[in-house]
Formats: sequence, structure tokens, C-alpha cells
Amino acid sequence: YRVNAAALPAFDLGDGLTLRVVYDGEKGSALRLEWERASFVMPIGLTASDESALLAGGLVEPGAALVVADPALGAVTNAWVSAINPRVTLISVGAENGRGDPVQETLRRLAGRTVLRTDESGSLTLFTDGAQLWVETER
Repeated sequence: YRVNAAALPAFDLGDGLTLRVVYDGEKGSALRLEWERASFVMPIGLTASDESALLAGGLVEPGAALVVADPALGAVTNAWVSAINPRVTLISVGAENGRGDPVQETLRRLAGRTVLRTDESGSLTLFTDGAQLWVETER
């Protein structure tokens, strides 16, 4: 079933873990997983104009990790990355994708930051104690 983000903007997952829907766009939603001082931003399906709307609305907060699920949408603007200022950025892309993901523009915008890609590292697992962040890679 479909959840209206305006009606249910946050889900208490127990033990202090909260999943917030911070934006509901045409192609997806921006989700924020929070536990203590750690937060993970997952803007699934957001476009550059969706990012602009979030920034203009003051809805972007810093996060420990940023997940880039569809690097071909042209999102991940400089202002977006600066506002989130993630310690690590994860890019989900198939090892043998035919689209040429991630696009070079996305990689240029993330230059100088810690970026891990599933096509290079395999599965990525994040761990946190609420303050620090660890990443485990498959390879």
C-alpha cells in the first residue's frame, strides 16, 4: 500500500531509531534514518529540482552518510552535497550496467569526499554506535 508522506512523516522503529520521510517527489521520496547523533540520508528517485525544493524549504540537514541510488537522474547538486556534508557517500550501481552509471558529473560533484560504489566494492554495510560510523565492504 502507499503511504502519504504528509500524513505520516516519521516512523518510530523502536530503540530510538526513527525513519523520516522528508520529501515525497514524483519519482521517489527522500528518507532520513536517525539514531542518536547518526543519520543516513536516502533520497531515492529525487531529481535536481526536488533537491532544490528541499533546500529552499530548509528541509536539508547534515547527515553522516548519503546514499545515491540513481546517479543518472542528474541530482546530487553541489548545494545538496554541501548541505548534507556526509562523511561517506554510497553510490548504488550495477557492476555491468549499460547506462554508464555513475555519470561523471555526479563523480565530479563528490570529488574530495569519501565515495564508495557497489560496482567496485560489492555490497556495502554501515554500522554506527550513534556517534561514530563504520563501513564494511564485500571486497
